Amino acid sequence: MHSEMIMRDRNRCALTFWGIANETSPSKSRNSFLKEIINNCQKMDTTRLLTAAFDKVKWNGDTQTFELEDTLTEYLDVVSINKYMGWYHPWSIKPSEISWNICPDKPLFISEFGGEALYGQSGDATVASSWSEEYQERLYKDNLEMFISIPNLTGIAPWILFDFRSPYRFHPLNQNGWNRKGLISDQGYRKKAWYVINEFYKNINF
Repeated sequence: MHSEMIMRDRNRCALTFWGIANETSPSKSRNSFLKEIINNCQKMDTTRLLTAAFDKVKWNGDTQTFELEDTLTEYLDVVSINKYMGWYHPWSIKPSEISWNICPDKPLFISEFGGEALYGQSGDATVASSWSEEYQERLYKDNLEMFISIPNLTGIAPWILFDFRSPYRFHPLNQNGWNRKGLISDQGYRKKAWYVINEFYKNINF
């Protein structure tokens, strides 16, 4: 599959990375399989970086630090992390006080983060179950505040731009077959969190 993807897309100038895997669990068989894919990708395209997304980030309460133990990172150029703080994972301390110690010798990319909100729904900005734009807005502000302190951070990718159909989203009032993590509703309306990200990107100094 990766060979077909590289043959099809290697001349697309917008591509920066080849993604090897997403949220896989460490094991000898997994490492053996993915290292074979990595070697093949490196032979087929020597110009692009290789990455994989990990979600098994652990919280060290003693040092108040996020850590990752996965030997697959040794074979990657960029380490990507999917972490939904404030949505699937509660904040243990203030976002600004959280440290990250994940592959400090390699670029770190936040490949997924965010939370759900129903467009037009107003509610308590401190309560996740409100599914409000205000909560999603605050969630994004908190995550961006945390990201600033990551020394080897090279980029972020909010999940996701638009609400999208997802048959496994069963909440009858707020989902009803939709994933509501979008910064923009399925009807094209911008949620409050969209403006948070817009302002963040505008103020980046390259």
